[in-house]
Amino acid sequence: MTDEVLTDENLSLVADIGVVALRIVLILVATAVLVAIVKRWVPRTVDRIIASREEDESNFDEIRGSQENYVARQLSRERARQRARTLAVVAVSVLSIVVWFIGILLVLGELEVELAPLLAGAGVAGVAIGFGAQQIIRDLLAGFFIVLEDQYGVGDIVDLGPAIGEVERITLRFTRLRDLEGRAWYIPNGEITRVGNYSKLWSRAVLDVGIAYENDIERAGQAMVAAANAVREAADDEATIIEEPKLLGVEEFGPSSVVLRMLVKTEPGEQWVVGRKVRAEIKRRFNEEGIEIPFSQHDIRIRSEGVPAPEWVVSGRGESDQPGADEVSSTGSDHGDSRRPSQDDRAEGDDPDQTDRDQTDQADPAEATESGR
Repeated sequence: MTDEVLTDENLSLVADIGVVALRIVLILVATAVLVAIVKRWVPRTVDRIIASREEDESNFDEIRGSQENYVARQLSRERARQRARTLAVVAVSVLSIVVWFIGILLVLGELEVELAPLLAGAGVAGVAIGFGAQQIIRDLLAGFFIVLEDQYGVGDIVDLGPAIGEVERITLRFTRLRDLEGRAWYIPNGEITRVGNYSKLWSRAVLDVGIAYENDIERAGQAMVAAANAVREAADDEATIIEEPKLLGVEEFGPSSVVLRMLVKTEPGEQWVVGRKVRAEIKRRFNEEGIEIPFSQHDIRIRSEGVPAPEWVVSGRGESDQPGADEVSSTGSDHGDSRRPSQDDRAEGDDPDQTDRDQTDQADPAEATESGR
């Protein structure tokens, strides 16, 4: 009789364990299936929304604006598509974590585990982890808002403070840039306090060109605008000007030049190429029209050591005021005598022989040649 009771109890226990195990398996399977559905449903839903929106907007492309604005609209759509897909990935990750968390709680409930102390301990652990990993959490939150607000995207040229370069990768944790020298910069998103985007929908080349004060400002400005229009008409794919150049006028009165400023609106990231091409064309047109671009000039005069400076230098006269060749030849002996120290200028105790040698060294080369003959 006792054996029969024990057998019934064992059977009942095994049945209970089997039921619990079956429930746990069903919970885990349901959780996995639900996560799989989330991973497939969210991206497909986002793609359908993007496709529907682009189809609606494409019907108004010819009405909304000219071909010049078509590039900006296409770029805006691409950025919106990229941002939506990135947010879809984030949403999938968050929903998957939530679903798995609920599934684990259900499994623990089937195992008759007290959830209240566990949740309290998890809360304390979460606070501790939050203090220890607050920088990581800060990076994740900052990265989420960077993507949500579309502050920059892959391919943009940005200034993030520590580095300036082209964005190669964006994650919720960090942003990777490639600067002009080829260095890759990994910047945590939490350390980005400001963003300067050089390629947000459109860019602008700022051209400051100096001309001589004697040149006609109006004629020089017309040459600059003509140079920009010539680059625009060339239709270079890497140097696209999307609007008429705007001449602002005189920007500054420099020490030796009048600085004129012109603005040229370009496609995103092409302002540097456009600036180089327009400057080269401006230089060519200035040469054709005789407009001078001033530059610094220096006069270098070399004088032998021990030979006193000419009288026109000492007196402060210009080089044009120095004596001509005839004047020098006619007064050469006097000029040579004037450089010899007189007897009255000799100090007491000076060696007369040394003084004679000094006079010989300082004598006019013409006199030395004549005496040698």
